[in-house]
Amino acid sequence: MIEMTSERVQASLGDAYVLERELGGGGMSRVFVAQERGLRRQVVIKVLAPELAAGIRVERFAREIRLAAALQQANIVPVHTAGTAAGLPYYTMPFVDGRSLRDRLAAEGELPVADAVSILRDVARALAYAHAHGVVHRDIKPGNVLLSGGTAVVTDFGIAKALGAARQDPEDDTLTTEGVSLGTPAYMAPEQASADPSADHRVDVYAFGCLAYELLSGQPPFVGPVNKVIAAHFNETPVPLSERRAGVPGALSTLVSHCLEKDPAQRPAGAPELLERLDRLTTQGRDARRWTTRGKLLGGAAIAIALVAMAAYVVDRPPAEPLTFALLPFRNVAHDTALEYRSDGIGDEVLNGMARVSGIRIVGRGAALRYKERDGASLADLRAIERDLGARLLVTGAVREDHGRVTISAQLNDSTTLGELWSGTFVRDAKDLGSITDDIVRSIADTLRAQFPKRVGQRVAGTSTVGTTNSEALDLYLLGQALLKRRGSGVRQSAASFERAIALDSNFARAYAGLATALELEPYFVGTPPAEVKDRTIYAARRALALDSTLADAHVALGIADASEGRWQESDDEFRRALALEPDNVTARQTYARYLISRGQHAAGIEQLQRARRVERVSPLISAWLSYAFSVTGHVDSALVESERSIQLDSTLLPATNLGALINLARGRPDIARRLMAVTPPVGVMTYAPYVFARLRDTTKANALLSTLESSTPRPWFTDVSRAMVRLALGDSAGALSALEQSARATGAMWVNFIPLGDPTYDVLRRSPRFAALLREANVDPAALTSMHGPRR
Repeated sequence: MIEMTSERVQASLGDAYVLERELGGGGMSRVFVAQERGLRRQVVIKVLAPELAAGIRVERFAREIRLAAALQQANIVPVHTAGTAAGLPYYTMPFVDGRSLRDRLAAEGELPVADAVSILRDVARALAYAHAHGVVHRDIKPGNVLLSGGTAVVTDFGIAKALGAARQDPEDDTLTTEGVSLGTPAYMAPEQASADPSADHRVDVYAFGCLAYELLSGQPPFVGPVNKVIAAHFNETPVPLSERRAGVPGALSTLVSHCLEKDPAQRPAGAPELLERLDRLTTQGRDARRWTTRGKLLGGAAIAIALVAMAAYVVDRPPAEPLTFALLPFRNVAHDTALEYRSDGIGDEVLNGMARVSGIRIVGRGAALRYKERDGASLADLRAIERDLGARLLVTGAVREDHGRVTISAQLNDSTTLGELWSGTFVRDAKDLGSITDDIVRSIADTLRAQFPKRVGQRVAGTSTVGTTNSEALDLYLLGQALLKRRGSGVRQSAASFERAIALDSNFARAYAGLATALELEPYFVGTPPAEVKDRTIYAARRALALDSTLADAHVALGIADASEGRWQESDDEFRRALALEPDNVTARQTYARYLISRGQHAAGIEQLQRARRVERVSPLISAWLSYAFSVTGHVDSALVESERSIQLDSTLLPATNLGALINLARGRPDIARRLMAVTPPVGVMTYAPYVFARLRDTTKANALLSTLESSTPRPWFTDVSRAMVRLALGDSAGALSALEQSARATGAMWVNFIPLGDPTYDVLRRSPRFAALLREANVDPAALTSMHGPRR
């Protein structure tokens, strides 16, 4: 049997990780805290015990761990990656700065009811998310719940499945021994203990009941030797919590007993029900407090009785709203346009770092570009800018580069006090840009924690700001991001820049995510056939997540790839994962909204856009898509307001002009539509121009644009869809159907995303069996696409 020593593990890990210390492990593993050099972050490495590893197929285990890494939710500690060390399988997770629930129970015994309910709600949130994604934990217990920053997070999700799937002998039952991840006897449901193959997510509901019982009484429902505990799970009914401890509300005691039913069918249906019932307890507690504080006519004794009765419902108040934080693009003092991307990129990296500080919300990224190169602004000016961006806190700065030395000066201002909270100047070699941005983020975060100690927390465990120690790779990454923002031909150039960065640092996760985004956009902005970039896109996104599972943009890229092939549920799941990681990711919400709208789910799409607007108050793209969604749902006035807003913000933005033209055509305003089409978009960029000109009866212009698309190299993928729309505009339904069928044969479901299917344009085709067949091939339900336009205002 392999002897596992820290020296052997370190030697096997090589330079990728540096072991710092060992944490207490269990029967299944030894646990180390390490520094991951490539991303400069602390991680936890769990190495399977030799006796357990002997029965595991390493490759299968690693593959299952990669699947578990897809779970991304605020109350779940994500799995990063897997490998072998000292000949033994291991997996890594972020280091969580806190202590385990087991440690707290050992120190305190039963917890205050309010604390217990708060922890249980967090655990229920984690279970609800995991179960919705098909993952059952199978080992919910205090040792797998960590407490950090007032929040409970659950670790080791997906490990039980990985161990079970990787067993060399499926009949081997040794993995159910105490301390091993397939179940711990004190928290094990009867069907799990008997290895019932039909056991499902309700084993976690049972374990949740055992956990709740221990939090509120100081010990699990059954204690003693393993064989007696397992037998008790089958045959004994625990004493109700309300009898074990005075002050436990009857509703809470009933919920725990409900979870501990022997028959899975008699338990709560799932974690969402657990969360709902716990939330109901909290709501009742708050109602009780409001009742007493409004001065209702209760006598002193009655008030005391009411407060005692409801005290158990009281939980910690929800955290204060995050502090809104914006940054103006750093000024390029040297005015060297060749290096403009660096000053922009440094500001972006500071924002990315601040986004990982709890209690901070980044706002106004896009709108801040309007203030680029602004100099000499007074405090009153800054206050107006902060108000425009929706930010309380605003960072301004300047970058100078001279003979390989970079000087960055930055200031942090508070619009509420009109005061400067912090300023600093950093001078380094150009190759140290990454460390400079890390230092700026650290300085600002420390200042805000001192200024707002109850609102700003620690930086979220995960990565450093930049994610690479290779200065040349970082420089290429910043260039790639700048090129990507230009769209058009810059998209292809950005992909090349990201690939060069990866060639210099093959573990640069964010460069892979940038590459996936660039490749995903090529068919829309360059006209590249989707088949040419599909495999490369998916590989880059998955590689990014394998290296850093916290990258929301990689999930967005996978969501777009799934949508392009009509895998709508998978696409929705990827976007939800992205938004669980970064709720304020405007790009993710905008893109997700577009796919929802394209399938006729207008209300859901509008909700996503409105949530994006809370973060980005001034965005022509958000306004453009809101205008279209309002238009096809018949909200005429709102549609026109949003359309005009988007055009005023950026009269050159294609979605603003194109969608604005469609809206004005639908409202009988052809002159405005024609005016919006005055600027012909470049060949290869997806546009509705041919269709708009056909609707305007300018068939010469419409056919000329189609001919240009047809003769382009490469031939843009949306050429057939453009022809279909032109044929529709000219009343040729048969020709439109033929063109759509050709598009579907060539590019699958991508045609669905050209013009949203709820648009009245498609009304003439809705009764066609051929159109219904096309929808079914794209996994869209024809019955769900009844035209939703009408006279509502």
